[in-house]
Amino acid sequence: MKKALDQLSILVTERQGERVYAAMTNGKLSALARSSKSPDAAVHVGRVENSVPGMHAAFVRYDENAVGYLKYAEVPKGALFNRLYQTGQALKPGDLLAVQVVRCAQGVKQAKLTGFLALSGSYTVLTYGKHGFGASSRLEEGIRQPLLRDVKKSVAAGEIVSKEDLKDYGVILRTEIARLADAGQRIPAEGVKTVLAELKQLRAKAEEIIHRAARLAAGTCLYRAAAQEIENEELTRLYHFLRGEDADLPVEIKCEDEAVCEDLSALPVVTEHADVELKLHDRSVATLSELYRLEQALEDLEKRVIWLKSGAFLVIDKTEALTVIDVNSGKNIKSGDNYFLNINLEAAEELMRQIRLRDISGIILVDFINMRGKDAKETLVERLKALAAKDPVRTAFVDFTVLGLAELTRAGS
Repeated sequence: MKKALDQLSILVTERQGERVYAAMTNGKLSALARSSKSPDAAVHVGRVENSVPGMHAAFVRYDENAVGYLKYAEVPKGALFNRLYQTGQALKPGDLLAVQVVRCAQGVKQAKLTGFLALSGSYTVLTYGKHGFGASSRLEEGIRQPLLRDVKKSVAAGEIVSKEDLKDYGVILRTEIARLADAGQRIPAEGVKTVLAELKQLRAKAEEIIHRAARLAAGTCLYRAAAQEIENEELTRLYHFLRGEDADLPVEIKCEDEAVCEDLSALPVVTEHADVELKLHDRSVATLSELYRLEQALEDLEKRVIWLKSGAFLVIDKTEALTVIDVNSGKNIKSGDNYFLNINLEAAEELMRQIRLRDISGIILVDFINMRGKDAKETLVERLKALAAKDPVRTAFVDFTVLGLAELTRAGS
């Protein structure tokens, strides 16, 4: 049985002028979100300022004071307002199109943009320029395939929303749709109708945005998700992460401010999940940050060297091209595959946690302690694959390189 500081928790607190959402597992920081790094799904009319064919990308001014990075592959066919366009073709200075912010600017890195405009509902995501139907990989297979089949069938029959209505859109069914399932893990007819009605509403909103974009000046903001929508998205993402850590324990959302708690009490992540408990923390004895040593945990994310309980340590070096993590045995003088395997498994757990908390993306190379035995290496690979599968952001173990480095890839969140 797990020993926990208390139940699985999401702490909602303020730090350096921003709101921090910290998911805690057994009293340890395991996932993180910050209001300053949460994209608000804003859609703007953008103007291409500079195009770099060698990078297959362009720099687009989408706001008076902001320029973002846009790959050619992220522009749908026919998305330009000033000329005909095929996906993948080079953009030109002066081109106009609607763009959406998918990743906020961080440090010297500019915001990441896309021309595939996505609108999220409670159960679905509708994306302009995409095609077909998909479903969250976190949905159980017993729900996912029957649901996809039922929704496709209803759309083909023209029930509420038709195939013609969605010809320019891709549809993703979200994890939250599982709440509509009955005791037999199937979505009843009324649930399918709820999903279709949401798609109809999202399509109407998307069409309005696209039509307005073609008439308005560059830099105009066409759409921005409400603050409560963004907060609910972040909390829901952390909730599902914790559910993956332990499916049985309830999840407590803790805040220190009565007004904040009142706002959170109206969010779907609280009202629509029976296993979520919202609690107002009494900070007269200790703040949430003090109780959970949150400040220290956040400061540790800035450190290059991370110590492990075994006495081994990680060294994390981030470059423009990739991230390199070295696993060092420290002052340990023991040897043998079993001993090195235990250190490598401990290191794998911690480095995947660090990758998630630091939101490291792209190519990641890990120099584990060398093990001669094939079985030990296979055990490490299986652990890496299992840990990668738990990350809310798409993460994969690729292989060991010819130099013996473990290669991982992680998508941008």
